[in-house]
Amino acid sequence: MMIPDEAYKNNLDLVEFEIPEGTRHIGKSAFAGCENLRSIIIPNSVTVIGEAAFWGCRSLQSVVVPKKVRTIRNEVFYNCYQLKSITLPQGLQSIGDCAFSKCFELDNLVIPSSVKRIGEFAFDRCDHLKHIIMPSDIQITVNAFGVNNNNNV
Repeated sequence: MMIPDEAYKNNLDLVEFEIPEGTRHIGKSAFAGCENLRSIIIPNSVTVIGEAAFWGCRSLQSVVVPKKVRTIRNEVFYNCYQLKSITLPQGLQSIGDCAFSKCFELDNLVIPSSVKRIGEFAFDRCDHLKHIIMPSDIQITVNAFGVNNNNNV
């Protein structure tokens, strides 16, 4: 089972959504532009979250990425202004370009030891990011943390 590309794109009526258990794939831009989406429950059956799946979900506050997801693709949570909490699973291997750009409220980040690469501008403009825990052997692109209006990062 999968959620197709752009399935709920720009749906302003969506406030809470629980993806059905058994869903394995969330398509590209599936929830992009759902500006009022505050809560999303992603089941552990999900293995792929498509590029820009939650792009512009400005009201989204927290996300738990399922255990079987190995890559956070490009721009998945881009422009999720209110995203304060993200839980990344052990087993995650890479975080794509601009994956969390403009998640202004994100304040703490624990990157699992399984992550080997963080893409360009992955955490650009995460202005409230104060605490980061990450493995020492990780490959970080030069601009992974981009421009942040916080001198504590």
